[in-house]
Amino acid sequence: MVKHTFKYNAHDLNGLFEGTNKLSTFCRKLETQAETDINRYPRDQYVGDGFEFLVELIFKLLPYNRTLGGIYNYTPTQVDDNGVDGIAKNWDGKDCVVQVKYRGDSRYQLTANKDHLSNLVKEATIKYRIPPHDVSKKQVSKYFIITTAKDLHYYTKDEFFLGSVECIGRDTLKKLLDNNKGFWRDCRKIINNLEI
Repeated sequence: MVKHTFKYNAHDLNGLFEGTNKLSTFCRKLETQAETDINRYPRDQYVGDGFEFLVELIFKLLPYNRTLGGIYNYTPTQVDDNGVDGIAKNWDGKDCVVQVKYRGDSRYQLTANKDHLSNLVKEATIKYRIPPHDVSKKQVSKYFIITTAKDLHYYTKDEFFLGSVECIGRDTLKKLLDNNKGFWRDCRKIINNLEI
C-alpha cells in the first residue's frame, strides 16, 4: 500500500509513529532521528523523505478530502525527482502533481527561487504533460505544494505562479491531523504490516 522508500531506510519507523498524535510531535521526532547517522542518511534528505512518507499516508488514509484538493490515487515519484514528488488525481478527477517541502520553521513562507518551486511547474508541464488549471473558471488546482512551512510567499503565489499553485501549509495539516486518533492509529497499523 505504501510505496515511498523511506519505509526501508528510516532509522526507527515505529518510533516515529508510536505515541504520535500531532504533526508537531511527528516533526520533532523526525528531526531528532535525522541527526542519528548523517553520514549514511543526510539530515535534510531524511526529514524530506520522512515528510514525503507522511504525506503519502495522508493521501492514502484521507482521500477525496476537499481541504487537500480532493487528492486521491496518490503515487510518490522517487526516480529522477526534479520537482514533482507525487502524481495523483484532484477533486475534479484531473491528473495533478504534488511537491512536498519540509521546513522546520512553522512561520517560514516558501519562495519560488530559494525553495526551488519553479521545478514543480516545469516538470508538471514538460514531463507529465499536465497544464495548469484555468484560474478564471474556478477549477481545482492541478499543482499542489504540501509543506510544514506556513504557506507560499504572496509574491510567489500571486505573481510568480499567477494563482495556479495551491499550497497546503502547516496550519491546514494541523487541523486535519492533530488529535485525529483514527488517522494516527491507522498509520501505526500500516507500518506494523509493512512488508520490508
